[in-house]
Amino acid sequence: MIGEEASLLALSKKAHSALHTLVRSLGYDAAFGRRLYYEVSRNDISDIQAEGSVSMRIGGTPSASFFKVTSEQLQDQVLKAGLLTLAELEDFKSLLDSPEYRWVGPRRPGKKGGV
Repeated sequence: MIGEEASLLALSKKAHSALHTLVRSLGYDAAFGRRLYYEVSRNDISDIQAEGSVSMRIGGTPSASFFKVTSEQLQDQVLKAGLLTLAELEDFKSLLDSPEYRWVGPRRPGKKGGV
């Protein structure tokens, strides 16, 4: 079981990395949230507080289904870029259906206050 878990972990890391690489190449700025507090506070907005959160994701849930649909929509581009093989992508989509699969979702910053 340990070998299987290691290969599933490697697949998960590779697939998430591939999808993030692709969306960054399309203009997604993964670091924007880390800069948000600074960008808001330097524009003469006072009394600002910032906080953030991460979500823990579970396979077989609506958020996993959304991520699966997204990966299906990006499939041709992922394959063309050579980021994953078709077999890896299919295995990853199966993983997203499994209630045993867990992963950490994106960080979400927020701000409070300000005028």
